[in-house]
Amino acid sequence: KSVYFPDLHEKMLDTTFGYRLKEDVEGRDFTCNALYYDPLNEVVVDPTGTGIADAQNCILRVIADSRKGLDLDKLLRYYKFKLRGCGSDSYNKALIRECALHTLPKESGSTLIRNISRIAPKKIKTKTEALAYLVELKQAMTADGNGDVFENHLEPLIPEIAARIVETHKVDSVEVDDKWTHLLIGAGIGI
Repeated sequence: KSVYFPDLHEKMLDTTFGYRLKEDVEGRDFTCNALYYDPLNEVVVDPTGTGIADAQNCILRVIADSRKGLDLDKLLRYYKFKLRGCGSDSYNKALIRECALHTLPKESGSTLIRNISRIAPKKIKTKTEALAYLVELKQAMTADGNGDVFENHLEPLIPEIAARIVETHKVDSVEVDDKWTHLLIGAGIGI
């Protein structure tokens, strides 16, 4: 059953984490997303050593062990958080650049359209809003040195991405409690 997360303003399937902290940390993308609460001692556990400070300062730092696992999802999550006001340093921007150069050319247009529409803010309901968002995404990617990657691989898909964002967000505004319907919508199959 999907659960509403008020801090994200999104409904998604609830996740159960593994029982080994080290393995779970290695599966995270950024240090600010690798914080854990210990209810017995009532403390936040920061296995990376920088996660708390990075979360407080809105810094995106790739987890060292996950560098080799940079993929399209992590690349797009980087820009999702960047557009929400997070920053990064030159080292991590270089990792993201490397990921963009190696990942985007390998992906099909349909995969890029689907995944970029997933990171768009849920409040977008019109084509004009979707196009404005894509301009912001291009500006963010250009600021990180990835303007050429955007122009070569995403710009040709802008009309389809904008349409998909609007279509997906219309469906997202409908209350969905059925797990299978939610999965079908997430897969782009519809209701």
